[in-house]
Amino acid sequence: MIAKIKTGKFFKGAFKYNLDKIEEGSATLFYHSMFNKEAPSFADMQVELLERSQMCPNISNPVFHTSLNFSPDEYLEDETLQSIVDDYMERLGYGSTPYVVFKHNDTNHQHVHIISSNIELVNGKYRKINDSYLYRKSESISRSIELDYNLIIATDVVRRREELNRLIPELEGYGEVATYEHLKNVSEFIVSEYKFSDLGGLNSLLNRYNIACFKNRDFRGSEYYKFTFQNPATRKNVGVGGTPSQLGLSFTSDKLKQLIEDNRQDRLIDVEVIKQWKDELLSKYLFVTEKDLGSYLTKKGLIKIDREYYLDRKSRAILRLGHLRLPSLFINIATLKKEYFQNITKSATEYRKQVSVFHESTMFSDVIHLNGFKNFFFKQETHLSSEQKTLLFESFVNYKSKIYTKLELKEHEKDTKQINKMFDYVSSLNISEKTAISFLELFNISISGNKVIVGNSVDRVLHELDFRDLKSFSVNGDDRTSELASLNSQDLAFIGAAINDRSYKGSYSDVNLQAVSCFIPEDYAIEHNLEDRLNSTISNVDEFVPDDYESGSSLRFFSSDYSGLVLNKKKKKGDNDDIKRKKKIKR
Repeated sequence: MIAKIKTGKFFKGAFKYNLDKIEEGSATLFYHSMFNKEAPSFADMQVELLERSQMCPNISNPVFHTSLNFSPDEYLEDETLQSIVDDYMERLGYGSTPYVVFKHNDTNHQHVHIISSNIELVNGKYRKINDSYLYRKSESISRSIELDYNLIIATDVVRRREELNRLIPELEGYGEVATYEHLKNVSEFIVSEYKFSDLGGLNSLLNRYNIACFKNRDFRGSEYYKFTFQNPATRKNVGVGGTPSQLGLSFTSDKLKQLIEDNRQDRLIDVEVIKQWKDELLSKYLFVTEKDLGSYLTKKGLIKIDREYYLDRKSRAILRLGHLRLPSLFINIATLKKEYFQNITKSATEYRKQVSVFHESTMFSDVIHLNGFKNFFFKQETHLSSEQKTLLFESFVNYKSKIYTKLELKEHEKDTKQINKMFDYVSSLNISEKTAISFLELFNISISGNKVIVGNSVDRVLHELDFRDLKSFSVNGDDRTSELASLNSQDLAFIGAAINDRSYKGSYSDVNLQAVSCFIPEDYAIEHNLEDRLNSTISNVDEFVPDDYESGSSLRFFSSDYSGLVLNKKKKKGDNDDIKRKKKIKR
């Protein structure tokens, strides 16, 4: 991004320049900021800025007029563009002054013009904005914004253009010579001096002169090529164009087609050389930014022309990036190679399971766990060298650090969902409040005042949630803490399956069905065909069948010793009466 700042005496001149551009159709009003009126006209803006300058008559140049210019190789959406303008003005010290922004489209690069005042209002008093070292400060801000918004670095672009200009000399511009003459000179020069194997490679050079070549068919179906001017802002064809014959070029459409085909067959850059570059690049980097790729190809004697094409200095051949056959994810900005990222993510999950760390955020916020994971990862057998493992590990941790806040939020939402599920579950059981609290603690959820604390076997406190932000749960039943005390790991795994409404994958012979039955809702038992298993925990079942038991109804047991064996109903949506429920059970 390049900022060009001008100061002046009269706002009228700055506005006239931009309004004339609007009248010509080469500019539009983008937006305005900090003016007193919500929707000021151009006249209102000028009056307000003029009145501000009259409050400080000793300031000789009250007008601030700058343009922000972006690389032709990038296009910014309006939202990003506005954010960059606001950020630039704020950092430069003009964020609290009124300013208006115009978008221009009269060049081949995206740019905006900003009109503001060198006077600010502070504590009810008008004063001059500190503009010491303004240009140097603007340069520093521009470099910072390029990094923050991932823009193309302007200094790199300038160097590249200087080098390109040595290889591709500037020809006369549009309007300096006759249109056909200009099209002829540029087209003849490019086709005769450079080698390209597709139309895109040819246009990557022609576009520097706002010229394009496209292929068409005549009424007989024969292909022909046509050269024409383009609007640099929209890349749409404008003005008068012509075929090679109409322009009087030294080649015809058929010869141009044959030239492209011959270059494609000859392979402008040897396949083995490309394979060597690819292997060297893959061995050097685990992930590559576009800047890394550009630096690497520059060392190989290539110079970037646009997003897809590079120019070989020696042979003057155009290389398309796709010829390198690199995975698309490999060259995305700051993106780890997909397979490496997936593998180290799996390693992180395995490590957390091994040490019983429930949350990712716990591992990445604890130095001990992080070092433990590093040792675990470096012991994994992979094809990577030690240096590559170090690079991958550091990149992975750096990535997780950037998204740490989002990670915590996601885990918080997950915990909230899990706790609400647990509260629903204990509410469906016929147990006392004391038993419910002890039951939740078995699953590392404890209640302390207004806080619900989520933990695990390693960390007693992972997250704290506000009780008032969660579902309420109600319990009213028997004290079953003695049964809780007798539960083993298999019993808890069985209950855990019921909580998550999944089938139990272990062996039922290892589960104390008598102890767990009072913690299993009736719905779950019916759905997973566990009624007989749970009921078989009592010998001589008939002793517990009440006199009013009806065939086909849900079996219940009543006993002073085994009152906890009552299977509790967990009502589902639509189950409003016992008749519907009985029909459902019969089916």
